[in-house]
Amino acid sequence: MEDTPGVLTLISTSRVEVLGARGLTPIPSESPAAKPAVGSSDPVIRQTFRVENVSSLGELQWTAPQPRVNVTLESQMTIQADSAEWVAMLQYDVPGGALDAIRLKLSPAWAGGARIQLPGREYQLRSETLNGSTYWTITPDRPIWGRQTLFVRSSLGLSPGQEVQH
Repeated sequence: MEDTPGVLTLISTSRVEVLGARGLTPIPSESPAAKPAVGSSDPVIRQTFRVENVSSLGELQWTAPQPRVNVTLESQMTIQADSAEWVAMLQYDVPGGALDAIRLKLSPAWAGGARIQLPGREYQLRSETLNGSTYWTITPDRPIWGRQTLFVRSSLGLSPGQEVQH
């Protein structure tokens, strides 16, 4: 086998740092910012290195960008003679990074009997009540990238003439 130098090219939307890479030599780039990645407004960063020694390539390190989150909420309440039912569908679009947790603010009356559905994922739910509101932190088993739907369902018992706050 013949061992000859090669080229390593890193293309990302954040700057990559190479640690302990005695076997890599940076090659100056003529165009560091190319077109943004599909679905992103972030410029693409291209870094090129000449590989001199494969036994001393080092380690790649980068900081993941903060996620940008767009949320669409559809909510429906159905009132029966003796109960009220509420269903909310939240559509999360997460471009440009990973979302580690979903945070929701609910009224304590609705939060008390609420159930969550996070299709295709396991999750942990932490609930706190503060200043008359219930705050949920929903942490999925793995970060959310792209699109995720969350359903919240709850019901309240009603007596005749009782008001429903929503």
